[in-house]
Amino acid sequence: MFTYTKDAVAPKTATVTTKFVDENDKEIAKSTTSEANIGDSYPAKAIDVDGYTVKGDATQNVTVDGDKTVTFTYTKDAPVVEKANVTVNYVDSKGKKLKESKTLTDKEVGQDVTEPAIAIDGYTVDQQGKTLTVAKDNNVITFTYSKDVSASIDTTEVANKIISLVNEYRQQNGLNTLNTDVNLTAGAVARANTEADHVNSTGKMNAANHDEFIAQTQPDLNRYDSSDMAENLAINGGSTADELAKALVDQWKASPDHNATMLDKSMTDIGVGVKQLDSGSYVAIQDFGGKQNESACDSTKNNSAYIGDLGYTYQDLLNSAALQTDAPGRDTPVAELVKSDRTYISNRVFKKKSDANTWLSTKHNEGSIWDEGYGSGYFLAYDNNGKPIGYVPYVFSLSKPASELIAEGKTTWTTDYVIPQGQKTSIKINYLLSTNDRTGFISYEFLPSKTIEGLSGDKVKLTAPEISGYRLDERAFGDGKNNIEVTLDKDNDDYNFVYISNDVPIVNYD
Repeated sequence: MFTYTKDAVAPKTATVTTKFVDENDKEIAKSTTSEANIGDSYPAKAIDVDGYTVKGDATQNVTVDGDKTVTFTYTKDAPVVEKANVTVNYVDSKGKKLKESKTLTDKEVGQDVTEPAIAIDGYTVDQQGKTLTVAKDNNVITFTYSKDVSASIDTTEVANKIISLVNEYRQQNGLNTLNTDVNLTAGAVARANTEADHVNSTGKMNAANHDEFIAQTQPDLNRYDSSDMAENLAINGGSTADELAKALVDQWKASPDHNATMLDKSMTDIGVGVKQLDSGSYVAIQDFGGKQNESACDSTKNNSAYIGDLGYTYQDLLNSAALQTDAPGRDTPVAELVKSDRTYISNRVFKKKSDANTWLSTKHNEGSIWDEGYGSGYFLAYDNNGKPIGYVPYVFSLSKPASELIAEGKTTWTTDYVIPQGQKTSIKINYLLSTNDRTGFISYEFLPSKTIEGLSGDKVKLTAPEISGYRLDERAFGDGKNNIEVTLDKDNDDYNFVYISNDVPIVNYD
């Protein structure tokens, strides 16, 4: 008998293990296993491992003749360096930029960057250098500078010295000296402050200009009673009042236009304002005025002239009226009123504001266009170069379009009206209280009326008493005066003083 043992069955598959190690044979990723048929060629593949790169081929083909281990060796990648930019700012204590910002590029994230401060004339920096650890974004180094305190010059002294130098200069050229006018001085000081604010807020010297002078926005300049005005502006520096005044006047002398203004023979008055800038320099304003010779004026025509006699046209007045956006003493600007055909603008111009006011306050001829309107006023007209032409009366809310009234024979100028002299007459003064709703001039009797008697032609002063808790309504009394002088006529209209509670906010009609 023969005995047999069963032969072992040869395996049909084998296991292929794939390992991923670094150059120190340290496993850097989990091994993988796969089953493969005996005798097959198995393609073992490397995998992607963050921060590592496989050495050699990423695929190894092995013949499966049993269990196999395939090893892929990786080299560690060089670390990636992140970079970012750093912005360096140079500002004053209010955050205003003093110099253009600087950008430091490609600074390594996580590393410290040290930046030195720069020197800025007239300022002291908070730190000479600053260090910042660079982040991925929002990297800012800010140097803050404070203005150096320096001995300032007395600007009033500078202004007085400028006036003295100008008068000496005019005398050398055979001209009259200029009087120092209180309104021109106050206006020039306000103008200097305004222009200094422009320069300080923008950091630009050319931000100082004559816009506010041309627009006559400074109340003190408005109070100067002349249409013949001019202005010089300059910026300069100096260590003493004498040095600064001379530098400014020399600067004006060197400019033909400014020099001509200082030597203008028609000028009679001057006002000067000086203001120090944040930079340490000074801005100076010269405001000049030339008052008319009263004896040369035609008093029978209230010191007025036809627009054509002044070298201008009626259209010049209309153009100027269209730019009058203020509404002194009333709710509607002149520019809006003149759009209506029921507004008439006079073709005569007053040289003085006081004459325009006097003319409007007198009784006009019966049958004139001025008796056909709800109200009247005047505005200061300018030519295309910004030079004042004069004060122009107007009447608004006419009963008909102005052209129709003129066609009917309504006169447009009433300066020939003569107040009869010596006749007994009187004027009634009413004291009214305005409503608080600002919707109109609705008013009620506040104090008992009184009557002043006299002779026609007499000048009398009407005075509004001061009453605690109340003021004169600025809509009717834009100048805030509580008295007025009137000339009595044989047939006077009532005069009304209108009060309003101090609880009502003030409206500025300057």
